[in-house]
Amino acid sequence: MSIRRSKGNFTRREVIRLLSLTSAAGSLGLVSSVNAGTPKPATLEGQPIGIHPNWYFFSDDPGKAVVLTGSHTWARKRENKMWVPDGWDLDKFNNYLDFLQHWNHNYIRLWMWEQEGDVDIWVKGNDGKYDLSQLNQEYFDLKKSFLTAAQARGIYAGVMLFQGWSGCCEASVPDWPRHPMNRNNNSNGIDGDPARIGYGKQVHSLENPEIVGFQEHYMKKMIDTLNDFDNLIWEIGNETIESSIPWKTHMVGFIRDYEKTKPKQHLILDGTGNGVGNDSVWITRPDTFSPCVVTKWASPEDPFIGNPPVPERGLAKPIILDNDHLGNHFLRFTALDQRNWTWKSFTRGNHPIHMDCYDVYWDGAEPTPNHPIAGVATHPHYDPQRKSLGDVQLYARKMDLAGMKPTADPLHCSTTFCLVNAGKEYLAYQPAAKAGIVLQLPSGSYDVETFDTAEGSTAMNAIKWEGGNRNFPKPSHVNEDWVLYVKAGS
Repeated sequence: MSIRRSKGNFTRREVIRLLSLTSAAGSLGLVSSVNAGTPKPATLEGQPIGIHPNWYFFSDDPGKAVVLTGSHTWARKRENKMWVPDGWDLDKFNNYLDFLQHWNHNYIRLWMWEQEGDVDIWVKGNDGKYDLSQLNQEYFDLKKSFLTAAQARGIYAGVMLFQGWSGCCEASVPDWPRHPMNRNNNSNGIDGDPARIGYGKQVHSLENPEIVGFQEHYMKKMIDTLNDFDNLIWEIGNETIESSIPWKTHMVGFIRDYEKTKPKQHLILDGTGNGVGNDSVWITRPDTFSPCVVTKWASPEDPFIGNPPVPERGLAKPIILDNDHLGNHFLRFTALDQRNWTWKSFTRGNHPIHMDCYDVYWDGAEPTPNHPIAGVATHPHYDPQRKSLGDVQLYARKMDLAGMKPTADPLHCSTTFCLVNAGKEYLAYQPAAKAGIVLQLPSGSYDVETFDTAEGSTAMNAIKWEGGNRNFPKPSHVNEDWVLYVKAGS
């Protein structure tokens, strides 16, 4: 599927539904079991994460390909249809990093909010109003402490710079009264809603040069503060509205130009949703991209949920598939659904990440205390999603990912979910509960490993093959969906 041709907007009805939900209170012998809590690399230092020559993947060192998977959370909670502060200081962030390491994840979106919070971007004067010319050093120190903690644990961070749901879209009207660019909240005469439509439509636009100037001042400070980090990807903003596309294009260029004056240059991520279609990537021109659905948000039938496409060669950018933009992060998605989406996405050459409710009431369910580790409350329903994202890392590190290319060709792999380095390595996924896998293999000797995605058990064997289609029946140790890893023997 071509991103160029896709344009996916989720409906206002689906958005309102989300808000109402969140605001309501074979033959192979069994060998081993895989633990999702495998330790991560100690640090990520050397050079900033970049794009590998095999452009489906990222790279943190020359020649080393990296896949990003992980869970991210809002860092706020829902009360009375508003996103309100929830005490996200360094201690709470470190608890969240414990959670990520438990599940063997290596990437988060570092969320931000523009409306009033525990620590704000701008300083408030004695009159209780923001002075948009005065940046709050505490805010930048906190972000730096978060990046420092994540980098020390080998975790990459997409640092979000702006937020569409901070009262700057129709579905977040309740948050607009607390936004610094609401005319009642600043001493600089800035009005992000001059048309009085009830939300800050002009905040993420080029219509008011003064607003853009204050935003650029803030972005310079962010770049100055975080430029030394190697685990950093800049994210322009979360789900800003359709009219923000020219503004986002400007901000992508602004970051690139300003970072040219700095020792390090970082990748820039742009995403979709809130009326912005996937074709916007051809306008904003980021380094990496996060698409939205092309039919209906949260629909299992949408291609990006049920049948994730191989990224388009004409675009040649790593694709981060975020179920925040797709909608498959609700209770109705079963354990098998969750694993299917992770493994289908990865074997089609994408980077799947999960919008994790973490410790927030979500979709009618309260989090469970001390799950999965002491001091952390989360929803166990989403454990299959979390585990599968960590399991992807186990195989990504085991393979020579630099040589692997995704294929959806049934002549090469019967399931069409496969990463291939022809004649050398194959990683195939069977999403069905009872089926085998057929691979097109040249003649030779191969080491074969099968993996039960639900239980984590593996089995191994060695084969010799004369060439052609090789059938691998469903292994006896597998209960439902499974992974096949085949590597040429020495």
